Amino acid sequence: MNRNPVHSAVIMVVILLAIAACVLPGQTVPPAPVTNPINIETAVVGTAQAAEQQTQQANPVSPTETIVSTDTPTATPKVSTSGTSLMKLADGSTQFTDYVAGMQMTLPSNWLVVRVGEEEYYKAWGLPETQNPEYVDIFANIQNADPKVFRMTGLDIRADHFLFNDVTQVDVVFDEGDTRTLEQLKSEEKKNHPRYKKYKLLSSQAFETSQGLRAVSMEEQWATSNGASQTGMGYRRRVMFKVPGGSMAVDVNIVLDKKDLVMPDFDQLINSITLLTPPQ
Repeated sequence: MNRNPVHSAVIMVVILLAIAACVLPGQTVPPAPVTNPINIETAVVGTAQAAEQQTQQANPVSPTETIVSTDTPTATPKVSTSGTSLMKLADGSTQFTDYVAGMQMTLPSNWLVVRVGEEEYYKAWGLPETQNPEYVDIFANIQNADPKVFRMTGLDIRADHFLFNDVTQVDVVFDEGDTRTLEQLKSEEKKNHPRYKKYKLLSSQAFETSQGLRAVSMEEQWATSNGASQTGMGYRRRVMFKVPGGSMAVDVNIVLDKKDLVMPDFDQLINSITLLTPPQ
């Protein structure tokens, strides 16, 4: 069949115009009709994924992160059968709480805190920092102590504080149900002091801690058999105070040569003491 030349020319012009539209900048070619329904579903999913990705970029959340309520309580420390607990704080210090006595204190991060018969006491024997006969002697000496009275001991485990073969030791002693006043405690302490050679009472005074706790401080010294000590003298500072459950004493026992080295930590410990129940 012979084609009409005019008709053929019109068709050619249309084709040329279509080609020109494809290559002209700023022009958009209409999409071809979609005949496969699966491609439509894929496009919808892809759009949803893209929207989700943009949301994650605006609010980044780790894929494994779980969003929890801000009201979630912190872990409760385990309370021993004698009514005490230990809890590590964020700065590495240790918080000691005595629920029977009704008090709480914090020891610096470089102190090892143990309670007789508790898990940390048995672990302390194998710590790298305590592999010294002096520590072994301390652990052995307190192993038969009554946990109802001997509540806790703290040991300064810094190597540069281990001077004159002496471990800085702080003991917390509780007298449950004790009704004596601070003045009575101070008077009886003076009368019933340790019968050590060359014993001397250095000071005895009432004071108030930075937390508003009324207390009595007593400083004592005596001759020691520790030949490494330059002064040849032992030293103890005892701080006594009343608690809701009775009375309590915190002792630091060292050689006199270490007094100035130890007192900043001891004062920090004493000033951290708070009562769980405010005094009446």
